[in-house]
Amino acid sequence: MARTLRSLGWAGGLLALAAVLYALQVTIDQTRRGQAPSRLQYFPSGEQLRVLALGYREAMADFVWLQAIQYLGGTDGWPRTDLTFYRLVDAVTTLDPRYEFVYLAGGVVLTRYGRQIDESNRLLLKGLRNLGPALKENPFGWWIPFMLGYNYFFYKRDVASAASYFLLASEHPGRPGYLPLLAARLIAERDDPEVAIRFLERMHAESRDENFRKDVEAKIEELRRQQGARSQRPSGIPR
Repeated sequence: MARTLRSLGWAGGLLALAAVLYALQVTIDQTRRGQAPSRLQYFPSGEQLRVLALGYREAMADFVWLQAIQYLGGTDGWPRTDLTFYRLVDAVTTLDPRYEFVYLAGGVVLTRYGRQIDESNRLLLKGLRNLGPALKENPFGWWIPFMLGYNYFFYKRDVASAASYFLLASEHPGRPGYLPLLAARLIAERDDPEVAIRFLERMHAESRDENFRKDVEAKIEELRRQQGARSQRPSGIPR
């Protein structure tokens, strides 16, 4: 009897989930065809979907992610005021906070195609918070802080924030060799060469790549020369 009730409970849960998925599909289809008066006005938030998923949060996350991809491919033009894609990927990462690929892919799409830099940054920062140290276990984990640095440098014109995120990306094992040098250059540009030097010295000590070590040594020497020139500059003379 108990087993029968449990089976009925699972069946009921699956039917309820199917009904939710169908309702979401109708809403997205109407939005894609322009029939919704306000873009996804009634689409549930990620928190609401977590409740509606009835224990099938990862399955719901996969479903919404597929809808996000379909929506992206079926949209004619993408005005900056259209937050449909952002709302979908935000819902996916609320349903499944460990869905690493969606943070990166969503962040890149929001920046590259939507020019929605604030939304891209929000999604990428959400990924940093939710994934934490686990990012360093993925050889591509450096991309998330790197994209944040890219957004701040090229779109926000915020060199200090860009440098801090490039610095964070540089600490990932899978990062490209040029990244520590880029981070150091930006740190020096924000008028803090000593921090850049200490950072490069640590990278030099940790690396076994002789070519990389030589590049770092050259950069350290360059920064020390700049540091010496600044210290000898008379006060009151602009840089």
